[in-house]
Amino acid sequence: MKQQKILIDGYNLIKTVPVFNEIIEDGLKNARRNLEASLTIYSKDNNISVCVFYDGGTNSYRSQQQNSGLLETFYSKRPEKADDMIMDVIASSHGARWLRVVTSDREIQHFAKRHKISFVGSEEFAEELERPLKPPTTIKEKSREEDPYWCPEKGEIEEWLDVFDSRASTKSQKTEKNRAQPDLDPNLKLSDKEIDAWDTIFNNQKKNSDSPNDQRS
Repeated sequence: MKQQKILIDGYNLIKTVPVFNEIIEDGLKNARRNLEASLTIYSKDNNISVCVFYDGGTNSYRSQQQNSGLLETFYSKRPEKADDMIMDVIASSHGARWLRVVTSDREIQHFAKRHKISFVGSEEFAEELERPLKPPTTIKEKSREEDPYWCPEKGEIEEWLDVFDSRASTKSQKTEKNRAQPDLDPNLKLSDKEIDAWDTIFNNQKKNSDSPNDQRS
């Protein structure tokens, strides 16, 4: 996968962001130095290549490039402007998803949009510079209810089988115990009428068992 790259409209970012704009009073050189120091840290922390474009000075007759690790700085050659250099890179990288442009210049933003290149305003990017580096995201394990392809591991299957077997054995033992030991009331007392009724039943069963029809010749 190609490394992410950011094209920055240097002076636009300096003039838009108060913290850098205030340093302009000490000279553009100091403003550029402070901006580039922040961008160097940002590029290393995020492993992103950063290209900063500045308009050339009055004594500049050719394009200049300075490299510092993941940070590159470019100066335009008059009458060319930094905007022209940025748009040249955009045009040659049409539809590149690894490229992003930082500027509040509407012309550059519209140009980037036509070439399907993402862009962000200078103010918004300044806030991104101030934010601490986010920790790497971890993949959240899906719950069993969320993952339709979830299946238990072998050890987990055996563990559950032991649980189910134990419960089944306990339930079976309780059933057998209930069958062997029916619920009886030790204090149960029958009335005379109930005793006579049971005697009649037993006598009838005895007579039937002693019947000649059941005896063998």
